[in-house]
Amino acid sequence: MKWYTWLIAFLAAWFAFFNPATAQTVQYVTSTEIGGIPTVGMTTTFTTGRTIFVDSNKGTSGGDGSTPAAAVDTLAHALLLATANKGDVILLMPDHAETIVAATTISTEGITIKSLGVGDNRAQFTFGTST
Repeated sequence: MKWYTWLIAFLAAWFAFFNPATAQTVQYVTSTEIGGIPTVGMTTTFTTGRTIFVDSNKGTSGGDGSTPAAAVDTLAHALLLATANKGDVILLMPDHAETIVAATTISTEGITIKSLGVGDNRAQFTFGTST
C-alpha cells in the first residue's frame, strides 16, 4: 500500500475529529489498495458485518449491494439482504430519494443505517398513501 493513501485517510480522520462542525461531512479515500471501497474518516462504524450500498440513482433491483457500483435501489431491498445481529451497515448514498407508499417496518435487529452526503444531498424519503 502506498504511504500517501494512509496519510490522506489519517488527515481526513484528524480533521473530522478536531472539527465537529464538519463531522457529518463524509470524506472518501478510494483506492485499489483498500479494495476500491470508500474509506470514511472517524464517522464510520467499523463492523465485522456486511456493508450494503443503496442508491436510487445508480442502483438496481438486481444489485447485491456489495459496492457502490453494485448498489441496490431501495432501502427495502437492502433490509432483505441484511443479516440480523451481525453488525451489518446500510449506507444510503448521497442524493438517494425514495417514496414509501405502504406501511413499512424495519424489523431487522442489530443493523445500522447511515445516510451519506450533507444537507440537501442526504437521503430523502417521501411518505404517501397507496390508492
